[in-house]
Amino acid sequence: MPAIIREKTQARDQSLRVWSAGCARGEEPYSLAILIYELLRKEEAAMHLHLFATDIDGSALADAGKALYPLGSVENVKHRLLTKYFTQEGTSFRLMPEIKKLVTFSLYDMLDKKRGVPPESIFGAFDLVICRKLLIYFNTEYQETIFEKLYHSLAKNGILILGEAEAPTMTYRHHFSRVFNFSPIYRKR
Repeated sequence: MPAIIREKTQARDQSLRVWSAGCARGEEPYSLAILIYELLRKEEAAMHLHLFATDIDGSALADAGKALYPLGSVENVKHRLLTKYFTQEGTSFRLMPEIKKLVTFSLYDMLDKKRGVPPESIFGAFDLVICRKLLIYFNTEYQETIFEKLYHSLAKNGILILGEAEAPTMTYRHHFSRVFNFSPIYRKR
């Protein structure tokens, strides 16, 4: 993330576009929002964060919109961040509005043939796409469809983060280079 922010700053691009695909109840995009918010403040970078989070499950998205999590969902959050960005409500924790408003949630089917990107994002061109633990639920044919969307949704040199057991399909493996040998983080070629 620091490298992406440095590259955007050097290019005088003040827009940071991120997509969390298959976001479920929102833990991932909210965690990402906190991370980016902290980093932008630390770097004193004046950027506009556009963080889109999608899922096919409307019920999960409704829960994500509440931004209220049981202890089990936040037990690995550092105490400093938990007390800074959450308020305790009984045995649950509610995310502060300043972080909640950074994420736009929407219903989106990764197999939708009409839309290559979530409609709310308008045009894609994402600097970072996180698609973890989603591909494992699909056969090879559907994975190809999803990778076509992921590839075309990324900006030039955009970063794609997959789950540990996931990798670009045969068709798209030459369209990405691995950023680190030990992790499923890829850069669009």
